Amino acid sequence: MIDYRSVLSLLLRLNGAACALAALAVFMPTSWMAAGHEWLGLGPFPDRPIVVYLARSLSMFYAALGGLMWLVAGDPLRYSPVVAYLGVVLAGSGVVVLG
Repeated sequence: MIDYRSVLSLLLRLNGAACALAALAVFMPTSWMAAGHEWLGLGPFPDRPIVVYLARSLSMFYAALGGLMWLVAGDPLRYSPVVAYLGVVLAGSGVVVLG
């Protein structure tokens, strides 16, 4: 029989670890961001302070979200309202981004 709590915990930890990798972009040189931007085919990186600020802020937010996922993965039953909220918000934001 499948232990759904273990599967949920594993998924939360994997997603949390992936999100935590965004912490690297908080301290990454802007030239690396620009190179990655161009490598992805998005054209030249806008040379504006607001763009760098938003890129670093969003990266910090994702890193914090990854930490939260890792935290609730320790006891998903206890934090079930948080897990449900994360599920709804992340699935909803995925739909919005795809649209």
